[in-house]
Amino acid sequence: MDGHDLRYKAVSNNGQVIARPVIDASTGDETAVQIASPGTSTGSIDATSVTQLTSTGILFRDLLWASPISRLDYLIGYRHTHLYDRLRIDDTSTLVGAAVPTTDRATDQFRAINQFDGADFGLKGWWSNTGKLALTSIGKIALGATNNTVLVSGQTVNTMGTGRTATHNTFGSDLLALPSNIGRYDRQNLGYVAEVGAGLEWRPACYWKFNLGYTFFYWSQVARALDQVDRAVDFNQVPPTVGPGTRPAFHMHTTTFWAQGLNAGFTQQF
Repeated sequence: MDGHDLRYKAVSNNGQVIARPVIDASTGDETAVQIASPGTSTGSIDATSVTQLTSTGILFRDLLWASPISRLDYLIGYRHTHLYDRLRIDDTSTLVGAAVPTTDRATDQFRAINQFDGADFGLKGWWSNTGKLALTSIGKIALGATNNTVLVSGQTVNTMGTGRTATHNTFGSDLLALPSNIGRYDRQNLGYVAEVGAGLEWRPACYWKFNLGYTFFYWSQVARALDQVDRAVDFNQVPPTVGPGTRPAFHMHTTTFWAQGLNAGFTQQF
C-alpha cells in the first residue's frame, strides 16, 4: 500500500459471496467471516488506505568552496517531518428473509502518526560553464527523534427492525480491532531523515531563475498502519459476544519509508 491512496469496494445484492479472510486464533487455520452470501445475506465492504507526507525545515546556507564555474555550500538547520497513514475497513451485512430485519454496520480503523524533529546537515553544489544553465545537487541528513503513535479503534452497530421501532446496539469493536488490541500506543526512537537531489537551473536574465529537479527522500523507524494489523482472531471477542481473548494482539512494528518526486519552481530577485 505504498505510493498512493488505495481503495477497494465490493457490493453483493444476494448474488455473490463477500468474506473477510482471517486466522482462527484457537486453531491457527485460515478462515473467513462472511459479509454476504447468496440466500442468506446481502452486504458490502469498503477498504481505504490513505498516506500523507509533509516535511518542512529552516536552513542556514554559506559558502564552503568556490571556483570560477562552480561552488559548494554547506547547510545547517532544523527539520520537521510528519507522516500520517490510515487503514480503514467498513462493512455492512443485512440478513435476507429474517422475521426481524437485522443489519450490522462495522468499522476497523488503524492510524499511524509519525513525527520527526532533528538537526539537519548537508551540502549543496552548483556548476555552470556559461552562467545561463547550471547543474545543481543537494544532499542532506537530519539526525533526531521519531515519535511513533498508533491508534486502533473499531465499532459495530447492530440494528434490528426498521423506522422508529428499530433498536440499535453499539459495540466498540469489529473484527480486526477488538478489546485485546484497541487503544493508543506510543514509542520514541532515534532516527534520521535523508534527502538527495539533482536538478537543472536556467537563468534567462539576471533577475529570473527557473529550476527543475529530482528528489529522493528516506526515513528510518516509521510505523505504517497495515503493519499493525494482526489477522489472528479470538472469535469470542467478536460482537455481540465480547468475551475475553488475547488475539488480535498489538506489537508496534516499524519500517523504513522512502519517496521520490520531481520539483519545479522559479525565483525573481529584486
